Amino acid sequence: MNDDNEILTDSALDFFGKSSASISHEIKNTIAIIKESAGLIDDFVLATQKGYPLSPERLARVAGTINRQVLRTDGIVKNLNQFGHSVDKSSATLDVNDTIRLAVAIAERPVKMRGVEFGSFEPKEAVTVTTRPFFLLNLIWRSINFAAGCVDEEKTIALVAEKTAIGAKISISGLKDLKKAATGIFPGAAEKALSIILKAELTLAEDSNRIQLILAADAD
Repeated sequence: MNDDNEILTDSALDFFGKSSASISHEIKNTIAIIKESAGLIDDFVLATQKGYPLSPERLARVAGTINRQVLRTDGIVKNLNQFGHSVDKSSATLDVNDTIRLAVAIAERPVKMRGVEFGSFEPKEAVTVTTRPFFLLNLIWRSINFAAGCVDEEKTIALVAEKTAIGAKISISGLKDLKKAATGIFPGAAEKALSIILKAELTLAEDSNRIQLILAADAD
């Protein structure tokens, strides 16, 4: 058990550090775009002071850029708040779909850097379980990172959550050669330790090239 605790600690620190850095980068990016737009407005002001006419169309485009980046930043901050609350709650009843959305948001930048996209995620119903939010988020995030390395020709990962008789199931599809890619790598020690504490089962459906995570309705 001590070994599992050490693995969980290392996994948590790795996940928290990489996720925080990714979120920070996204905020920095939006600030840079807003700063650039503010510089354009300064240029417009200087131009009018020199007698050049102000173009309402150009000003409207800059205003639109700023508004879009403010909305984007607001979404990033909401994700950051949800991420923080996943840490401060040892157990919670949650909609698995919300956790998937957050995991996708956190993983999106590094996944895109590998040339991989996420498919549209439009849940039809709430899929509720009582579990450990931070560890579940960590396990989904780790599964996504592995999946990004064995995508099929479409290079698109799809995540789906559904209710089961015992709780919930999360499926990650859009993969290929899963058996070959996973040999001796996934699930690794961290994924196995997370599965134990979540009372979950992480499996590789090699016939359909899917990663499946089976969750109990109550992991307390």
